[in-house]
Amino acid sequence: MDFPRKILLTPIEKNTPVIREILLSNPDPHSISFRIDDTPLAKDKMFEVIPKMGRVDGGQTLRVKIIFNPKLTGEYAKSLNLYLEDG
Repeated sequence: MDFPRKILLTPIEKNTPVIREILLSNPDPHSISFRIDDTPLAKDKMFEVIPKMGRVDGGQTLRVKIIFNPKLTGEYAKSLNLYLEDG
């Protein structure tokens, strides 16, 4: 599974959402199921991940949206775990 390890989002101003799409690519011939643990995002609700789970068939790519919508100006950082499982 190929995917970016770090995503940087810079809002233009507070209360203005920024949406970034990342690609989850599966170069293997077998399907892979994934789940993104978004538990660290639940408290402040400034980040959202869509979809949080799914399946990427062999040789296919899936787009995942990361939405950043801060209520206050500042610097924010979150780390999420990506879990992978065969087919």
